[in-house]
Amino acid sequence: EILEKYNEFENAITEVNELKRGRISFGITRMLATHYLPMVLPAFAQKYPNIELHPYEASSRQLEQALLDRKV
Repeated sequence: EILEKYNEFENAITEVNELKRGRISFGITRMLATHYLPMVLPAFAQKYPNIELHPYEASSRQLEQALLDRKV
């Protein structure tokens, strides 16, 4: 049972390291999000279908605070 749990853990780490599965939270200003995300997100989703993207749209000042708070 221990070896089985270890193998499951090792597989999960490998998937994250190889960008097969995971979650990315990132901050972006509203202006940049409006302009760039529609161009970038479809291609990213096609290349990495099991990576969840969580954009945080805010002002530069709010993004700085979110970074300090580890939200992005």
